Amino acid sequence: MNKNDLLQQVRGSITNFEPLDENNLLKVAEEGLTMEEVRLAFERAGLNASKIIVDPSRMIYNVYYADYDKGLYFDVYLTREHLTDPRIGPAAVILERQHRTDFLKERDWDNFYFRDVPTPLRIYDFQKRVYDIEPEQVYKVWSFIHRNIDYANSQWKDDILDYVFDHAPKPDLPALNDNGLITIYRGAGKLSQPPEKAISWSSNKKNALWFANHSGLGQALYEAEVAPENVVAYYSGFQNENEVIIRRNSVLNIRKAVMIPVSQEKMNELLAPALSELLHFGKYVAQFGYERERVFDFHGQGHILRVLLLALIYYYKSDTLLTQRDKRILLYFSLLHDIGRSNDDADNRHGENSVTVIMQNKISIPRLELGKKDLDMAHLIIRYHCLPDKDGYAAIAAIKKYSSNDIERLKQLYQICKDIDGLDRVRLNDLDVDQLRTEYAKKLPLVAGALLQVNIEQFVNNTKNI
Repeated sequence: MNKNDLLQQVRGSITNFEPLDENNLLKVAEEGLTMEEVRLAFERAGLNASKIIVDPSRMIYNVYYADYDKGLYFDVYLTREHLTDPRIGPAAVILERQHRTDFLKERDWDNFYFRDVPTPLRIYDFQKRVYDIEPEQVYKVWSFIHRNIDYANSQWKDDILDYVFDHAPKPDLPALNDNGLITIYRGAGKLSQPPEKAISWSSNKKNALWFANHSGLGQALYEAEVAPENVVAYYSGFQNENEVIIRRNSVLNIRKAVMIPVSQEKMNELLAPALSELLHFGKYVAQFGYERERVFDFHGQGHILRVLLLALIYYYKSDTLLTQRDKRILLYFSLLHDIGRSNDDADNRHGENSVTVIMQNKISIPRLELGKKDLDMAHLIIRYHCLPDKDGYAAIAAIKKYSSNDIERLKQLYQICKDIDGLDRVRLNDLDVDQLRTEYAKKLPLVAGALLQVNIEQFVNNTKNI
């Protein structure tokens, strides 16, 4: 099973519903288990084995007991141990249910869908029960299900959505653009629906990019518009992903950002020329004192190695005419730009501090020796990489000893270095694509997101240098 399939099954809805029978039993049960054993085990618990459903297209979370009329749902594990052990089998489920409120009878929809219905079956139950739910509550119930499942797997029916959306409360709206419409964004992974069918968008491009990078292999970032009357709900704030729910087929003027979509083949192509130098220069990252990254650490070895790898990808794969001297500056910057950083907070002094550390410790990198001019350029870039662009450009323009060609070269390298460092802000859900300065960097946000899925620290530290 590949990662995309696993994501879709762990975080998605079941779409195939087959009654358990002799044929699919062989696919989902312990070897040798018979239908008669299953039937008897469920009868002893007062249950009907004909209510067991199977989705043979899934490898996990694929067998459930589903009695819609009684609102009784639970995972089924088709092994002799689970079927016969009174502590963990069907009998245990029934005993546990007898000692708590019957949420379905109480019409306590929040607790019913939260506690009684497994996530992969919530859409299944809701679409059968939707017209029995009080109209004033139906959107709230739908919203809970929608916001707690990542992959509906095209299971929502158009007539159900129309009914639910017709009963949604009047929403607050994001700001209107100059066309009197609302600008919306959507990030798409390998498992996402086409944008023209999607009902879930965001008013914030950063949130949309985050979704693309965390929904299977990142494929695209879309910008579009929607008329205010077709917005069903708006959940503002980063914690809510600035989500905009719209009526199906109401999206207008869809535009796709020019970004490299991620696939295993594309990543192999991008990484192949870079791996040798990544392994060679990456070994210095730990030696320079960068810490291994832990949860909520953002500027340790992982960050430096990803910036190093992005520098190599940029050098080998962009159409920009870069020389070997240019490459050495890019790599030097990648390895040393945060060496003077002492915390993970916003710090516009750490560039200057990094240059001080380099100079005081006379740091040099074998196979990365720079001439005096290139070393000065690299230090200027490090010094100003954490300051506003205008400050860096002013410092470059103020250099009197450089030719016009040198000034243009330094400005270009400054922009590239700020971009490769900035691209790794995908890890923070804080990459503003519009702030990237170079055309090739604007193509790399999905690639930068894919690098987060790889433990580059482990790869570099555990791979023998070549």
